[in-house]
Amino acid sequence: MWRVSFLRFERKLYGLLLATLLFAGMFFALAPLRTTYATSLVPQQEQLILRSNYYEYLEVQSFSNNTWVAYNVTSSSPISVAFMTLSQLDAFSNTSSDDISNSITYQNTTSVVENLQVPSGEYFLVFYAYGSRALVDYGYDVYPNTPYSYGPVPAPEASGIASYGITNDSGVAVPYEVETSQIVGVANISSVLANNPQAPSYGDNVAGMTLQLNTNLVVNETNGLQDIYWVQNTPDFVTSNNVVSLTDNIWNNTDLVGMLTNQSITSTNFANGGAVYTTTSEGVTSYAYLFSENNVTYKLPFSFALVENETVEKGTGVLVQLGFRDLQNGTLTTSPTFWYDNVTIHVPNVESAYYEVAGNATTPIGSFFDSEFVFAGEGNFESTQFLDMSASLGLFYYNESTGSLSSFPTYYSFGADTGESVTNLAVNYSNGIAYVTVGNPNYVYLGGSTLTLPSDYKLPSSIFSAPSTSGASSTTTQTTQSSTTAVSLPVPASNNDLLYAAAAVALVMVVVVAAVLAMRKGKPFEQTVQTFPQTTKTCPYCGTVLPPGAIFCSQCGQAQQPYA
Repeated sequence: MWRVSFLRFERKLYGLLLATLLFAGMFFALAPLRTTYATSLVPQQEQLILRSNYYEYLEVQSFSNNTWVAYNVTSSSPISVAFMTLSQLDAFSNTSSDDISNSITYQNTTSVVENLQVPSGEYFLVFYAYGSRALVDYGYDVYPNTPYSYGPVPAPEASGIASYGITNDSGVAVPYEVETSQIVGVANISSVLANNPQAPSYGDNVAGMTLQLNTNLVVNETNGLQDIYWVQNTPDFVTSNNVVSLTDNIWNNTDLVGMLTNQSITSTNFANGGAVYTTTSEGVTSYAYLFSENNVTYKLPFSFALVENETVEKGTGVLVQLGFRDLQNGTLTTSPTFWYDNVTIHVPNVESAYYEVAGNATTPIGSFFDSEFVFAGEGNFESTQFLDMSASLGLFYYNESTGSLSSFPTYYSFGADTGESVTNLAVNYSNGIAYVTVGNPNYVYLGGSTLTLPSDYKLPSSIFSAPSTSGASSTTTQTTQSSTTAVSLPVPASNNDLLYAAAAVALVMVVVVAAVLAMRKGKPFEQTVQTFPQTTKTCPYCGTVLPPGAIFCSQCGQAQQPYA
Protein backbone atom coordinates (compact mmCIF):
# COMPACT_ATOMS: atom_id res chain seq x y z
CA MET A 1 0.00 0.00 0.00
CA TRP A 2 1.31 3.47 -0.89
CA ARG A 3 0.36 6.92 0.24
CA VAL A 4 0.95 10.40 -1.17
CA SER A 5 0.85 13.65 0.76
CA PHE A 6 -1.33 15.78 -1.52
CA LEU A 7 -1.29 19.27 -0.01
CA ARG A 8 -0.23 20.85 3.24
CA PHE A 9 -2.56 23.62 4.35
CA GLU A 10 -3.01 25.93 7.32
CA ARG A 11 -6.41 26.57 8.91
CA LYS A 12 -6.07 30.33 9.04
CA LEU A 13 -4.84 30.69 5.45
CA TYR A 14 -7.33 28.68 3.42
CA GLY A 15 -10.85 29.34 2.21
CA LEU A 16 -13.39 27.32 0.28
CA LEU A 17 -15.36 28.16 -2.86
CA LEU A 18 -18.95 26.93 -2.39
CA ALA A 19 -20.33 26.76 -5.91
CA THR A 20 -24.00 25.94 -5.35
CA LEU A 21 -26.35 26.56 -2.43
CA LEU A 22 -29.38 24.32 -1.91
CA PHE A 23 -31.47 27.38 -1.20
CA ALA A 24 -30.96 31.12 -1.60
CA GLY A 25 -32.13 34.14 0.33
CA MET A 26 -32.06 32.37 3.72
CA PHE A 27 -29.53 33.56 6.25
CA PHE A 28 -28.63 31.73 9.43
CA ALA A 29 -28.74 33.20 12.94
CA LEU A 30 -26.36 31.34 15.19
CA ALA A 31 -27.07 30.43 18.79
CA PRO A 32 -25.05 32.22 21.48
CA LEU A 33 -21.39 31.31 21.47
CA ARG A 34 -20.26 32.81 24.78
CA THR A 35 -19.10 30.09 27.09
CA THR A 36 -16.22 29.15 29.35
CA TYR A 37 -16.16 25.62 27.97
CA ALA A 38 -14.23 25.28 24.76
CA THR A 39 -15.61 21.81 24.12
CA SER A 40 -19.21 23.00 23.94
CA LEU A 41 -18.43 25.13 20.89
CA VAL A 42 -18.87 23.76 17.39
CA PRO A 43 -15.73 24.67 15.39
CA GLN A 44 -16.21 26.56 12.13
CA GLN A 45 -16.67 24.02 9.33
CA GLU A 46 -14.46 23.79 6.26
CA GLN A 47 -14.26 21.20 3.50
CA LEU A 48 -11.76 19.34 1.36
CA ILE A 49 -11.68 16.57 -1.24
CA LEU A 50 -9.37 13.71 -0.29
CA ARG A 51 -8.22 11.46 -3.10
CA SER A 52 -7.86 7.72 -2.62
CA ASN A 53 -4.54 6.76 -0.95
CA TYR A 54 -3.75 10.39 -0.22
CA TYR A 55 -3.54 12.15 3.13
CA GLU A 56 -3.65 15.77 4.20
CA TYR A 57 -2.83 17.41 7.49
CA LEU A 58 -3.03 20.71 9.25
CA GLU A 59 -0.75 22.07 11.92
CA VAL A 60 -2.03 22.68 15.45
CA GLN A 61 0.11 24.61 17.91
CA SER A 62 -0.36 24.16 21.64
CA PHE A 63 1.19 27.18 23.26
CA SER A 64 0.80 26.09 26.89
CA ASN A 65 0.26 22.98 28.97
CA ASN A 66 -3.41 23.83 29.61
CA THR A 67 -4.44 23.62 25.96
CA TRP A 68 -7.61 21.90 24.74
CA VAL A 69 -8.13 20.91 21.11
CA ALA A 70 -11.68 20.16 19.93
CA TYR A 71 -12.38 18.89 16.42
CA ASN A 72 -15.17 17.21 14.48
CA VAL A 73 -14.93 15.47 11.13
CA THR A 74 -17.49 13.89 8.82
CA SER A 75 -16.66 12.11 5.57
CA SER A 76 -18.59 10.73 2.60
CA SER A 77 -16.63 7.46 2.89
CA PRO A 78 -14.54 5.89 5.67
CA ILE A 79 -11.21 7.61 6.33
CA SER A 80 -8.59 7.61 9.06
CA VAL A 81 -8.59 10.67 11.31
CA ALA A 82 -5.56 10.97 13.58
CA PHE A 83 -4.03 13.49 15.96
CA MET A 84 -0.23 13.20 15.91
CA THR A 85 3.01 14.63 17.15
CA LEU A 86 5.65 15.65 14.61
CA SER A 87 7.64 12.45 15.13
CA GLN A 88 4.50 10.34 14.65
CA LEU A 89 3.68 12.21 11.43
CA ASP A 90 7.23 11.69 10.15
CA ALA A 91 6.98 7.97 10.85
CA PHE A 92 3.59 7.73 9.16
CA SER A 93 4.80 9.69 6.11
CA ASN A 94 7.95 7.63 5.60
CA THR A 95 6.64 4.08 5.84
CA SER A 96 4.95 1.98 3.20
CA SER A 97 2.50 0.59 5.75
CA ASP A 98 -0.91 2.22 6.06
CA ASP A 99 -0.92 1.64 9.83
CA ILE A 100 -1.99 4.89 11.47
CA SER A 101 -2.33 3.57 14.99
CA ASN A 102 0.95 5.20 16.09
CA SER A 103 -0.93 8.39 17.03
CA ILE A 104 -2.16 10.16 20.14
CA THR A 105 -5.63 9.19 18.97
CA TYR A 106 -7.11 7.89 15.72
CA GLN A 107 -10.39 6.57 14.29
CA ASN A 108 -11.30 4.78 11.08
CA THR A 109 -14.79 6.03 10.46
CA THR A 110 -17.04 8.50 8.65
CA SER A 111 -17.70 10.66 11.73
CA VAL A 112 -15.40 11.81 14.53
CA VAL A 113 -15.94 14.18 17.45
CA GLU A 114 -12.86 14.52 19.66
CA ASN A 115 -11.77 16.61 22.62
CA LEU A 116 -8.15 16.46 23.80
CA GLN A 117 -6.03 18.18 26.40
CA VAL A 118 -2.41 18.35 25.28
CA PRO A 119 0.84 19.85 26.60
CA SER A 120 2.65 22.60 24.75
CA GLY A 121 4.09 21.59 21.40
CA GLU A 122 3.44 21.09 17.70
CA TYR A 123 0.69 18.69 16.61
CA PHE A 124 -1.03 17.63 13.40
CA LEU A 125 -4.60 16.71 12.54
CA VAL A 126 -4.30 14.10 9.77
CA PHE A 127 -6.92 12.88 7.26
CA TYR A 128 -6.08 9.71 5.27
CA ALA A 129 -8.28 8.16 2.56
CA TYR A 130 -7.17 4.54 2.86
CA GLY A 131 -10.06 3.45 0.65
CA SER A 132 -12.11 5.39 -1.83
CA ARG A 133 -12.15 9.13 -2.55
CA ALA A 134 -13.79 11.16 0.23
CA LEU A 135 -15.50 14.52 0.66
CA VAL A 136 -14.47 15.65 4.14
CA ASP A 137 -16.08 18.31 6.33
CA TYR A 138 -14.00 19.34 9.32
CA GLY A 139 -13.62 21.98 11.98
CA TYR A 140 -11.33 22.50 14.94
CA ASP A 141 -10.60 25.02 17.65
CA VAL A 142 -7.79 25.50 20.13
CA TYR A 143 -8.32 26.95 23.62
CA PRO A 144 -7.02 29.17 25.11
CA ASN A 145 -7.23 30.90 21.73
CA THR A 146 -3.82 32.58 21.49
CA PRO A 147 -2.61 34.14 18.23
CA TYR A 148 -0.01 31.35 18.15
CA SER A 149 -2.54 28.51 18.36
CA TYR A 150 -2.47 27.82 14.63
CA GLY A 151 1.26 27.90 14.09
CA PRO A 152 3.94 30.59 13.94
CA VAL A 153 2.61 34.01 12.99
CA PRO A 154 3.63 34.61 9.37
CA ALA A 155 4.79 37.96 8.06
CA PRO A 156 3.43 40.39 7.17
CA GLU A 157 0.88 41.41 9.80
CA ALA A 158 -0.57 44.71 10.97
CA SER A 159 1.77 46.10 13.65
CA GLY A 160 1.01 48.09 16.80
CA ILE A 161 -0.80 47.03 19.97
CA ALA A 162 -3.63 44.53 20.46
CA SER A 163 -5.40 42.61 23.21
CA TYR A 164 -6.44 38.99 22.59
CA GLY A 165 -7.79 38.28 26.06
CA ILE A 166 -4.72 36.18 26.91
CA THR A 167 -2.22 36.53 29.71
CA ASN A 168 0.90 34.74 28.56
CA ASP A 169 3.33 34.87 31.47
CA SER A 170 5.69 32.02 32.36
CA GLY A 171 4.68 30.07 29.27
CA VAL A 172 1.12 29.46 30.53
CA ALA A 173 -1.71 30.99 28.52
CA VAL A 174 -4.56 32.15 30.78
CA PRO A 175 -7.67 33.57 29.11
CA TYR A 176 -9.65 36.55 30.38
CA GLU A 177 -12.67 38.46 29.15
CA VAL A 178 -13.46 42.17 28.88
CA GLU A 179 -16.92 43.55 28.05
CA THR A 180 -17.20 47.31 27.59
CA SER A 181 -19.25 50.06 25.98
CA GLN A 182 -16.25 52.03 24.69
CA ILE A 183 -12.85 51.38 23.11
CA VAL A 184 -10.23 54.14 22.73
CA GLY A 185 -6.93 54.17 20.85
CA VAL A 186 -4.50 57.04 21.48
CA ALA A 187 -1.69 57.74 19.01
CA ASN A 188 1.22 60.12 18.62
CA ILE A 189 2.93 60.14 15.25
CA SER A 190 6.21 62.05 15.25
CA SER A 191 7.30 61.08 11.73
CA VAL A 192 5.87 58.83 9.03
CA LEU A 193 6.31 58.02 5.34
CA ALA A 194 4.77 54.96 3.75
CA ASN A 195 6.00 53.79 0.37
CA ASN A 196 4.66 50.86 -1.64
CA PRO A 197 5.26 51.14 -5.42
CA GLN A 198 2.77 48.29 -5.94
CA ALA A 199 -0.05 50.07 -4.10
CA PRO A 200 -1.85 51.30 -7.25
CA SER A 201 -2.48 47.69 -8.24
CA TYR A 202 -4.60 47.45 -5.05
CA GLY A 203 -6.39 50.71 -5.82
CA ASP A 204 -4.31 52.44 -3.12
CA ASN A 205 -1.86 55.35 -2.93
CA VAL A 206 1.88 54.69 -3.06
CA ALA A 207 2.27 56.63 0.22
CA GLY A 208 -1.02 55.44 1.71
CA MET A 209 -1.57 53.70 5.06
CA THR A 210 -4.22 53.22 7.72
CA LEU A 211 -4.16 53.22 11.51
CA GLN A 212 -6.94 50.83 12.43
CA LEU A 213 -8.94 50.60 15.66
CA ASN A 214 -10.71 47.23 15.26
CA THR A 215 -13.04 45.56 17.75
CA ASN A 216 -15.81 42.95 17.90
CA LEU A 217 -19.28 44.20 18.90
CA VAL A 218 -21.58 41.60 20.47
CA VAL A 219 -25.35 42.17 20.26
CA ASN A 220 -27.57 39.89 22.34
CA GLU A 221 -31.24 39.48 21.43
CA THR A 222 -34.15 38.73 23.78
CA ASN A 223 -34.73 35.41 21.98
CA GLY A 224 -31.28 34.18 23.01
CA LEU A 225 -29.58 34.73 19.67
CA GLN A 226 -26.32 36.63 19.37
CA ASP A 227 -24.98 38.80 16.55
CA ILE A 228 -21.31 39.71 16.04
CA TYR A 229 -20.10 42.82 14.19
CA TRP A 230 -16.54 43.85 13.31
CA VAL A 231 -16.25 47.62 13.88
CA GLN A 232 -13.33 49.49 12.32
CA ASN A 233 -12.37 53.13 12.94
CA THR A 234 -9.62 53.57 10.35
CA PRO A 235 -8.13 56.95 9.43
CA ASP A 236 -6.77 56.75 5.89
CA PHE A 237 -3.46 58.60 5.41
CA VAL A 238 -1.57 59.76 2.33
CA THR A 239 1.73 60.39 4.09
CA SER A 240 3.51 62.15 1.22
CA ASN A 241 0.91 64.94 1.26
CA ASN A 242 0.14 65.00 5.01
CA VAL A 243 -3.57 64.39 4.45
CA VAL A 244 -5.93 62.06 6.29
CA SER A 245 -9.55 61.00 5.88
CA LEU A 246 -11.65 59.62 8.75
CA THR A 247 -13.08 56.29 7.62
CA ASP A 248 -15.14 53.56 9.27
CA ASN A 249 -16.29 50.07 8.29
CA ILE A 250 -18.80 47.74 9.97
CA TRP A 251 -18.99 44.06 8.93
CA ASN A 252 -21.54 41.44 9.97
CA ASN A 253 -19.54 38.48 11.32
CA THR A 254 -22.57 36.61 12.65
CA ASP A 255 -22.22 34.03 9.89
CA LEU A 256 -20.30 33.36 6.70
CA VAL A 257 -22.82 35.26 4.56
CA GLY A 258 -22.53 38.43 6.66
CA MET A 259 -25.62 40.04 5.13
CA LEU A 260 -26.21 43.77 5.60
CA THR A 261 -28.69 46.10 3.90
CA ASN A 262 -29.43 49.81 4.02
CA GLN A 263 -32.40 48.93 6.21
CA SER A 264 -30.61 46.65 8.67
CA ILE A 265 -27.92 49.30 9.25
CA THR A 266 -28.47 53.05 8.83
CA SER A 267 -26.38 56.16 9.34
CA THR A 268 -26.58 59.90 9.74
CA ASN A 269 -24.18 59.96 6.77
CA PHE A 270 -26.47 58.25 4.24
CA ALA A 271 -26.61 61.53 2.31
CA ASN A 272 -22.80 61.82 2.43
CA GLY A 273 -21.90 58.48 0.89
CA GLY A 274 -22.21 56.21 3.91
CA ALA A 275 -23.97 53.02 2.79
CA VAL A 276 -23.77 49.25 2.53
CA TYR A 277 -21.37 48.19 -0.17
CA THR A 278 -20.37 44.79 -1.50
CA THR A 279 -16.87 43.54 -2.10
CA THR A 280 -15.78 40.29 -3.71
CA SER A 281 -12.60 38.45 -2.77
CA GLU A 282 -11.69 35.13 -4.38
CA GLY A 283 -15.25 34.57 -5.51
CA VAL A 284 -16.86 35.30 -2.13
CA THR A 285 -19.13 38.36 -1.79
CA SER A 286 -19.04 40.27 1.50
CA TYR A 287 -21.21 43.11 2.78
CA ALA A 288 -19.97 46.08 4.76
CA TYR A 289 -21.21 49.49 5.83
CA LEU A 290 -18.60 52.07 4.78
CA PHE A 291 -18.16 55.81 5.23
CA SER A 292 -15.28 58.18 4.53
CA GLU A 293 -14.91 61.87 5.42
CA ASN A 294 -13.20 64.38 3.14
CA ASN A 295 -9.42 64.72 3.34
CA VAL A 296 -7.95 67.17 5.85
CA THR A 297 -4.32 68.15 6.37
CA TYR A 298 -2.27 67.34 9.46
CA LYS A 299 1.03 68.56 10.88
CA LEU A 300 3.64 66.53 12.71
CA PRO A 301 3.77 65.67 15.50
CA PHE A 302 0.17 64.50 15.07
CA SER A 303 -1.57 63.15 18.17
CA PHE A 304 -5.16 62.01 18.40
CA ALA A 305 -7.60 59.55 19.91
CA LEU A 306 -9.95 57.22 18.03
CA VAL A 307 -13.13 56.24 19.85
CA GLU A 308 -15.73 53.52 19.33
CA ASN A 309 -18.83 53.84 21.52
CA GLU A 310 -21.99 51.72 21.66
CA THR A 311 -25.38 52.49 23.19
CA VAL A 312 -28.36 50.12 23.38
CA GLU A 313 -31.61 51.71 22.18
CA LYS A 314 -34.41 49.40 23.29
CA GLY A 315 -36.91 48.65 20.55
CA THR A 316 -34.55 49.94 17.87
CA GLY A 317 -31.10 48.39 18.11
CA VAL A 318 -27.57 49.54 18.88
CA LEU A 319 -26.14 52.99 18.16
CA VAL A 320 -22.46 52.76 17.16
CA GLN A 321 -20.59 56.07 17.32
CA LEU A 322 -17.24 56.54 15.60
CA GLY A 323 -15.19 59.38 17.02
CA PHE A 324 -11.97 61.34 16.65
CA ARG A 325 -10.34 63.66 19.19
CA ASP A 326 -7.49 65.97 18.12
CA LEU A 327 -4.73 66.20 20.76
CA GLN A 328 -1.78 67.64 18.87
CA ASN A 329 -1.63 68.93 15.30
CA GLY A 330 1.81 70.47 15.16
CA THR A 331 1.05 72.06 18.55
CA LEU A 332 -0.88 70.71 21.53
CA THR A 333 -4.62 71.32 21.40
CA THR A 334 -7.69 70.65 23.51
CA SER A 335 -10.79 69.53 21.67
CA PRO A 336 -13.90 67.44 22.36
CA THR A 337 -14.53 64.16 20.58
CA PHE A 338 -15.85 64.69 17.05
CA TRP A 339 -18.44 61.96 16.39
CA TYR A 340 -17.99 61.86 12.64
CA ASP A 341 -20.35 58.91 12.08
CA ASN A 342 -23.39 57.66 14.00
CA VAL A 343 -24.56 54.25 12.81
CA THR A 344 -27.62 52.32 14.00
CA ILE A 345 -27.66 48.53 13.74
CA HIS A 346 -31.37 47.70 13.70
CA VAL A 347 -32.19 44.88 16.12
CA PRO A 348 -35.66 45.67 17.56
CA ASN A 349 -35.47 42.87 20.13
CA VAL A 350 -32.02 43.86 21.40
CA GLU A 351 -31.32 42.85 24.99
CA SER A 352 -27.73 44.04 25.49
CA ALA A 353 -24.58 44.93 23.59
CA TYR A 354 -20.87 45.37 24.31
CA TYR A 355 -17.44 45.32 22.72
CA GLU A 356 -15.78 42.07 23.71
CA VAL A 357 -12.23 40.81 24.07
CA ALA A 358 -12.11 37.13 25.07
CA GLY A 359 -9.28 34.62 24.94
CA ASN A 360 -11.45 31.53 25.32
CA ALA A 361 -13.75 32.02 22.33
CA THR A 362 -13.75 32.59 18.59
CA THR A 363 -16.26 34.50 16.49
CA PRO A 364 -18.71 32.59 14.26
CA ILE A 365 -16.41 33.08 11.26
CA GLY A 366 -13.37 31.82 13.19
CA SER A 367 -11.63 35.12 13.95
CA PHE A 368 -10.32 36.25 17.34
CA PHE A 369 -12.37 38.16 19.91
CA ASP A 370 -9.62 40.76 20.04
CA SER A 371 -9.19 44.52 19.93
CA GLU A 372 -6.49 45.98 17.69
CA PHE A 373 -4.86 49.39 17.26
CA VAL A 374 -2.46 48.80 14.41
CA PHE A 375 -0.71 50.30 11.39
CA ALA A 376 -1.61 48.62 8.11
CA GLY A 377 -1.88 49.05 4.35
CA GLU A 378 -4.41 51.48 2.92
CA GLY A 379 -6.98 48.91 1.81
CA ASN A 380 -7.98 45.86 -0.22
CA PHE A 381 -5.48 43.43 1.37
CA GLU A 382 -2.50 45.68 0.67
CA SER A 383 0.73 45.22 2.60
CA THR A 384 2.75 48.42 2.70
CA GLN A 385 6.24 49.36 3.89
CA PHE A 386 7.66 52.45 5.56
CA LEU A 387 10.64 54.65 4.83
CA ASP A 388 10.07 56.47 8.13
CA MET A 389 8.00 55.82 11.27
CA SER A 390 8.16 57.10 14.82
CA ALA A 391 4.93 56.63 16.75
CA SER A 392 3.48 55.76 20.14
CA LEU A 393 0.22 53.86 20.64
CA GLY A 394 -2.05 53.11 23.60
CA LEU A 395 -5.24 51.01 23.63
CA PHE A 396 -7.93 51.35 26.36
CA TYR A 397 -11.45 50.32 27.33
CA TYR A 398 -14.10 51.89 29.54
CA ASN A 399 -13.99 50.11 32.90
CA GLU A 400 -17.48 50.28 34.43
CA SER A 401 -16.30 49.19 37.85
CA THR A 402 -13.92 52.17 38.16
CA GLY A 403 -15.64 54.62 35.80
CA SER A 404 -12.36 55.22 33.97
CA LEU A 405 -10.62 54.28 30.75
CA SER A 406 -8.25 51.45 31.65
CA SER A 407 -5.54 49.61 29.80
CA PHE A 408 -6.28 46.01 28.90
CA PRO A 409 -4.64 43.47 31.21
CA THR A 410 -2.16 42.37 28.51
CA TYR A 411 -1.09 43.16 24.95
CA TYR A 412 0.52 41.72 21.82
CA SER A 413 2.43 43.63 19.13
CA PHE A 414 0.27 42.80 16.12
CA GLY A 415 -3.28 42.41 14.84
CA ALA A 416 -4.40 39.17 13.20
CA ASP A 417 -7.94 39.90 12.03
CA THR A 418 -7.59 42.67 9.48
CA GLY A 419 -6.81 42.16 5.81
CA GLU A 420 -4.07 44.80 5.52
CA SER A 421 -0.54 44.60 6.89
CA VAL A 422 2.93 46.15 6.99
CA THR A 423 6.29 44.59 6.21
CA ASN A 424 8.87 46.50 8.23
CA LEU A 425 7.61 47.93 11.51
CA ALA A 426 9.08 46.92 14.87
CA VAL A 427 7.32 47.37 18.23
CA ASN A 428 8.94 48.16 21.58
CA TYR A 429 6.87 48.34 24.74
CA SER A 430 6.65 49.82 28.22
CA ASN A 431 3.65 49.57 30.58
CA GLY A 432 0.82 49.95 28.08
CA ILE A 433 2.58 52.06 25.44
CA ALA A 434 3.75 50.52 22.15
CA TYR A 435 6.59 52.39 20.43
CA VAL A 436 6.61 51.75 16.68
CA THR A 437 9.63 52.33 14.42
CA VAL A 438 10.99 51.07 11.10
CA GLY A 439 12.70 47.73 11.66
CA ASN A 440 12.35 43.97 11.53
CA PRO A 441 8.77 43.05 12.48
CA ASN A 442 8.34 41.31 15.81
CA TYR A 443 5.07 39.50 16.52
CA VAL A 444 5.33 38.96 20.26
CA TYR A 445 3.52 39.01 23.57
CA LEU A 446 4.24 42.40 25.12
CA GLY A 447 3.05 41.91 28.69
CA GLY A 448 0.76 43.69 31.12
CA SER A 449 -0.15 47.28 31.94
CA THR A 450 -1.59 49.36 34.78
CA LEU A 451 -2.32 52.60 32.90
CA THR A 452 -5.48 54.70 33.26
CA LEU A 453 -6.37 57.25 30.58
CA PRO A 454 -7.15 60.71 32.02
CA SER A 455 -10.21 62.66 30.95
CA ASP A 456 -8.19 64.84 28.54
CA TYR A 457 -6.93 61.65 26.83
CA LYS A 458 -3.33 62.77 27.26
CA LEU A 459 -1.18 59.91 28.43
CA PRO A 460 2.19 60.19 30.14
CA SER A 461 4.55 62.59 28.41
CA SER A 462 6.23 59.60 26.77
CA ILE A 463 3.37 59.31 24.30
CA PHE A 464 4.27 62.73 22.93
CA SER A 465 7.94 61.90 22.55
CA ALA A 466 10.08 59.70 20.36
CA PRO A 467 9.84 55.95 20.95
CA SER A 468 12.11 54.34 23.49
CA THR A 469 14.74 51.80 22.51
CA SER A 470 13.84 49.18 25.10
CA GLY A 471 12.87 45.93 23.41
CA ALA A 472 9.97 43.59 23.91
CA SER A 473 10.02 39.84 23.71
CA SER A 474 7.71 36.88 23.99
CA THR A 475 9.21 36.01 27.37
CA THR A 476 8.03 39.19 29.10
CA THR A 477 7.17 38.36 32.70
CA GLN A 478 5.37 41.52 33.78
CA THR A 479 1.98 40.76 35.32
CA THR A 480 -1.03 42.85 36.19
CA GLN A 481 -4.28 42.68 38.13
CA SER A 482 -7.49 44.04 36.65
CA SER A 483 -11.19 44.24 37.32
CA THR A 484 -11.86 41.57 34.73
CA THR A 485 -12.22 37.96 35.78
CA ALA A 486 -10.24 35.23 34.08
CA VAL A 487 -12.55 32.56 32.76
CA SER A 488 -12.06 29.00 33.92
CA LEU A 489 -10.13 26.56 31.81
CA PRO A 490 -12.21 24.22 29.68
CA VAL A 491 -13.35 20.90 31.10
CA PRO A 492 -14.28 17.84 29.09
CA ALA A 493 -17.77 17.60 27.74
CA SER A 494 -19.35 14.30 26.89
CA ASN A 495 -19.18 13.04 23.33
CA ASN A 496 -22.97 13.02 23.32
CA ASP A 497 -22.99 16.77 23.94
CA LEU A 498 -20.62 17.38 21.07
CA LEU A 499 -22.47 15.03 18.76
CA TYR A 500 -25.73 16.79 19.57
CA ALA A 501 -24.16 20.18 18.81
CA ALA A 502 -22.63 18.92 15.57
CA ALA A 503 -25.93 17.41 14.50
CA ALA A 504 -27.76 20.67 15.21
CA VAL A 505 -25.37 22.61 13.02
CA ALA A 506 -25.62 19.99 10.29
CA LEU A 507 -29.40 20.41 10.20
CA VAL A 508 -29.09 24.18 9.82
CA MET A 509 -26.09 24.42 7.50
CA VAL A 510 -27.52 22.35 4.61
CA VAL A 511 -25.25 23.18 1.74
CA VAL A 512 -24.80 21.35 -1.56
CA VAL A 513 -21.26 21.81 -2.79
CA ALA A 514 -20.87 21.40 -6.54
CA ALA A 515 -17.19 22.28 -6.58
CA VAL A 516 -14.66 22.86 -3.86
CA LEU A 517 -11.40 24.66 -4.47
CA ALA A 518 -8.79 25.09 -1.72
CA MET A 519 -7.06 28.42 -2.17
CA ARG A 520 -4.47 30.34 -0.19
CA LYS A 521 -5.65 33.68 1.17
CA GLY A 522 -3.46 36.58 2.13
CA LYS A 523 -5.78 37.13 5.10
CA PRO A 524 -8.80 35.15 6.25
CA PHE A 525 -11.06 37.89 7.50
CA GLU A 526 -12.11 41.49 6.99
CA GLN A 527 -10.40 44.17 4.97
CA THR A 528 -10.87 47.90 4.91
CA VAL A 529 -12.27 48.95 1.55
CA GLN A 530 -11.26 52.49 0.72
CA THR A 531 -12.47 52.75 -2.90
CA PHE A 532 -15.99 54.14 -3.31
CA PRO A 533 -18.10 54.33 -6.47
CA GLN A 534 -18.59 57.94 -7.59
CA THR A 535 -21.61 57.53 -9.88
CA THR A 536 -24.88 58.97 -8.54
CA LYS A 537 -28.20 57.20 -9.12
CA THR A 538 -31.88 57.49 -8.28
CA CYS A 539 -34.24 54.68 -7.31
CA PRO A 540 -36.37 53.71 -10.35
CA TYR A 541 -39.27 52.84 -8.02
CA CYS A 542 -39.63 56.01 -5.94
CA GLY A 543 -37.07 58.49 -7.33
CA THR A 544 -34.98 58.76 -4.14
CA VAL A 545 -31.35 59.78 -4.69
CA LEU A 546 -29.22 56.81 -3.64
CA PRO A 547 -25.82 56.83 -1.93
CA PRO A 548 -23.02 55.53 -4.16
CA GLY A 549 -23.04 51.74 -4.34
CA ALA A 550 -26.34 51.31 -2.48
CA ILE A 551 -27.93 47.91 -3.03
CA PHE A 552 -31.25 48.80 -1.42
CA CYS A 553 -33.28 52.04 -1.48
CA SER A 554 -33.37 53.66 1.97
CA GLN A 555 -36.85 55.07 1.23
CA CYS A 556 -38.87 52.22 -0.34
CA GLY A 557 -36.54 49.28 0.39
CA GLN A 558 -36.45 48.01 -3.20
CA ALA A 559 -33.36 46.14 -4.38
CA GLN A 560 -31.29 48.10 -6.91
CA GLN A 561 -29.49 47.01 -10.04
CA PRO A 562 -25.70 47.01 -9.58
CA TYR A 563 -23.68 49.86 -11.02
CA ALA A 564 -22.28 49.26 -14.47
